[in-house]
Amino acid sequence: MNLSCISDGSTQQKNIGYAYDTSMTAELAVKAVENACLNVKSTEGIILHSNWGV
Repeated sequence: MNLSCISDGSTQQKNIGYAYDTSMTAELAVKAVENACLNVKSTEGIILHSNWGV
């Protein structure tokens, strides 16, 4: 399983969006960003982290 996660850039302690799938693709990262945009007023300073599940 592969995970793309968006965290709050100011504290980096709060996940504000994520997406997961069986393969790591650009669409997976885009979906995580789209999900984050639904949860915050401003996306300034957000951090994207993608992890290849091992």
